[in-house]
Amino acid sequence: MLYGCGSNISWQLCRNGPQVLCCPTKVMEVVEVREVKIAFSHILWNTGACWRLTGFKTKNSPPYDAINSDWKVAISENRAAAITETGSVVLWDKESKWRLISFQRQQEDSQWDFQDKDLGKSHGDSVQLPEEHEGGNVERNLKTVQNKNERRNIDKKSKCKKLQELDLELVAVDSGLISDACSSSSSLDNKETKKLKQSQRIFQKLNIEDNALLAIDSDGVAYSSNIPVQVGRQQVSEIALGKEHCMVLTTNGQVYAWGGGMRGQLGTGELHFSDVPLQVENLHGLYIKSISCGGWHSTALSDTGDVYVWGWNESGQLGYPFKTKEKTSLCFPLGHRCQCPQSVYQEVSSCFVDGEVCEAQENENKVPLHDYKRLKIQGKDKRINPERPKDVLNVQASPKLLSFWVESLSLSDVKCGDQHTLFLLDDGSVWSAGMNKYGQLGLGHTESYDEPAEVPIKNVTKIFAGGWNSIFVTR
Repeated sequence: MLYGCGSNISWQLCRNGPQVLCCPTKVMEVVEVREVKIAFSHILWNTGACWRLTGFKTKNSPPYDAINSDWKVAISENRAAAITETGSVVLWDKESKWRLISFQRQQEDSQWDFQDKDLGKSHGDSVQLPEEHEGGNVERNLKTVQNKNERRNIDKKSKCKKLQELDLELVAVDSGLISDACSSSSSLDNKETKKLKQSQRIFQKLNIEDNALLAIDSDGVAYSSNIPVQVGRQQVSEIALGKEHCMVLTTNGQVYAWGGGMRGQLGTGELHFSDVPLQVENLHGLYIKSISCGGWHSTALSDTGDVYVWGWNESGQLGYPFKTKEKTSLCFPLGHRCQCPQSVYQEVSSCFVDGEVCEAQENENKVPLHDYKRLKIQGKDKRINPERPKDVLNVQASPKLLSFWVESLSLSDVKCGDQHTLFLLDDGSVWSAGMNKYGQLGLGHTESYDEPAEVPIKNVTKIFAGGWNSIFVTR
């Protein structure tokens, strides 16, 4: 079964439904999915047979019904890219055409020179998406790269040899699937086309934002836009993108981050910008198996089922209180009346909290406004660690263990939306924390929550988060 909550402004979850779905609501238009890609105004679903779009079709959106179901697709609000069946990366451009992205790379026999500061600086300049050139020949492109290298005073005899920039080629979209970009090249002669095919990288993973693109090739080399990224001498297995920062996970479980870090999202212990990947030192000695980026926060999940969080916590998305609060009753009024097709909460007039009766507050229509199930979970659930730290965090500049649950429980997955976080436990329960203006926490209301609260849905096998939405797949 497939359920979703959060923004429904463009009917991306429930057709003709309310604009806010604060309870997990069954998605009727899609029955089964392999993968879900979430933007703010639309959601892309891989059903196995095809890619399907729900929500608002942006002006620059490609015709998703023409995308091969086996393609690996990445979307942002205004961008779309994909890895084709041949391992090529294509970007949908403003001219309504797929454009092959060529990637600069080292010579086959070259080795990275990790002491070259000028090259490192050029990598930092590659956070933006590559310019969309209109064809041209290989020799002209190589000459352009050579001139740039000369301006940066890179010695031709250096161990880090010049990166070769390949030609970019436009690929027209027909009624069927997109053909191999290299085979459709008409601006190159046979000899140049053969070289282009031989030097083409095979890509495995892709992620995109409106201002950045990350990809991994079959050799475990990470690329920021079309420039290879130096991440020690290690292969990269996972990639993640925030609004201002990038993060990669190596095959030996180490985490590197770069980009904007003024909200602590780089995890280096300082608020700063870095144009080169920096290792998240506080995770040293741990084996990290997965990473996720929110808009301005980051998470890392270890092989022992522990989650580490850092970055911006203005809505409690790190699972810690985000501001000092006076001691008040948990029965505060919620400024939202659930309009979901089927509410998951019972409205009651009173409940017990810490052994005392808590009377429900009512609005002018005499509708109870407190959340009985949330109070019960937080007050009585034996899975919650009673000795958990409750540090108040606004910005957390280094990874911090979220010890919210007892040690006998472990997490199997963590996903970040723009300003909220989902936690999937090994018992099939899902917990959420952070911004909840659009009901993306799935708690039956629209109040932010600064500690994980259990979403009323059972037997969850997969979770997806993005923008202002959350998706749950159950058995």
